Amino acid sequence: MIKETRPAYYVAKRNAEWCGKSTDTLPKEIANGDDFYAIDEGKWYVYDGATNSLVEDTSRGSGGGGTTDISLGITGAKVGQIIKIATIDENGAPTSWQVDSAISANDGVIVPMLLTQYGMDGAFRIFCNSETAQDTLSNVVERFFKAASVTVEGVYGSQFYLYDVSPSSVGEKLLANSSLTCVPSTNSTAGQDDYATLPLFACYDVNYTIDADSLEPVIHAVKGIYGNFSKAPEDSLVGVIQMTGWVKRFKDDTHKTIYYAAFNQDGTYRPLPEAVKVDNTVRSYVLHAKYTAGFNKGGKLSSVSGVQPASNRLGSIATNMSHNSQISLWHQWGDQYCGCSILDFAFLQTMVEIKYAQLSARGIG
Repeated sequence: MIKETRPAYYVAKRNAEWCGKSTDTLPKEIANGDDFYAIDEGKWYVYDGATNSLVEDTSRGSGGGGTTDISLGITGAKVGQIIKIATIDENGAPTSWQVDSAISANDGVIVPMLLTQYGMDGAFRIFCNSETAQDTLSNVVERFFKAASVTVEGVYGSQFYLYDVSPSSVGEKLLANSSLTCVPSTNSTAGQDDYATLPLFACYDVNYTIDADSLEPVIHAVKGIYGNFSKAPEDSLVGVIQMTGWVKRFKDDTHKTIYYAAFNQDGTYRPLPEAVKVDNTVRSYVLHAKYTAGFNKGGKLSSVSGVQPASNRLGSIATNMSHNSQISLWHQWGDQYCGCSILDFAFLQTMVEIKYAQLSARGIG
C-alpha cells in the first residue's frame, strides 16, 4: 500500500513525498514531480505525470555529477551522510566542511516515514531488509535507532519521596509517563505493557558477538526482523537491544526524580553508560544479555535459552563455577567478553523506576 508521508504544502510549495513498494499501484492523487521512496528497493523515484511512471532519482543522497569538484575537501564520506560547516571566516563564510555523523540525510527522512506508516516493528523490519544490501546489519541497526530517536519527543519521568520523608517505595509517574501502564503477566492472565511498541522502549532479541578490536557488538540476527535468529546458538550469544536512553536524576528537600528521554534534552541528561563507546561517542542502542549464564551445546559459557544456570553452589554440580573460573570461561570467547556487570543491574533498576514507578521490584505485580 502506498501512503502519503509528507503533504505538498507546509509553509511553502513543495512536492509531496510518498512511500510504498515499487510493485504497488500508484495512487491517483500523486502529482507530477512528487517524490516516491520504494521501501523494497531502498531507492528514491520522481513521478513523471506524462508517462504515469516513476523515474529513478539517482541524485537523491548522492554527490551529484559533472566535472566541477564538489568534494568540499572531504574524503571518506558515505552515501547519504550530511555535510556541515566546520569553520567560518570573519564574514561568516564557510572555510572548511566536515561530515556530520549524527544522522544521514536519507535515514532522517526514511525512518520517520516508515515509523508513521508501519509502526516500530514494521519500520525496523523494512529498513533492515532494504539497507543490508549495501551495509552490515550492525551498522543498519545503529542507523535505524539513531534516526528513530529524533521521533521521540516525550520525557518519561517518575518521582519518589526521600526516605526521611516517607519510606514508601511507590512513586508517581510524570510527564509523558503519566498515562502509561505496565502490569506483568501471570501464568493465567496476560499483562499490559503500554511501552512495548514505543520506539524508546521497544525491545528486540538478537544473536550477537563482540568485536575484539572495536569492542562493539556485532549483530548477526534480530528475532522477527532480520536473519535466522536462534534462541540457543553455539557461535553467538542471545541479547536484547533497545534504543539508548538518556537519564537525568535530581532531588529537592522532599523528593527524588528521574527523567528518561531519547536524547540530551537540555544538556544535563547523561546516556546509559553501556551505550558509550571506547571513543566516547554514544551508540544509538544498548545491548544486554537476555539469559542467566549457562553452558551452550558446544560447552561454552553463554547467554542461551533452555540450559541450567551456572553459578557457585554447594555440592558437586556440573554447572558449578567460582567467580574466578567464570572469568576464564568467558575468555574462551575472547578477552573482550565478561559476565554480568553493575550496569546490567543499574539498567533494570532504571526500567523498574520508569515503567512501574517503583523503587523495588518486590512491589511489582
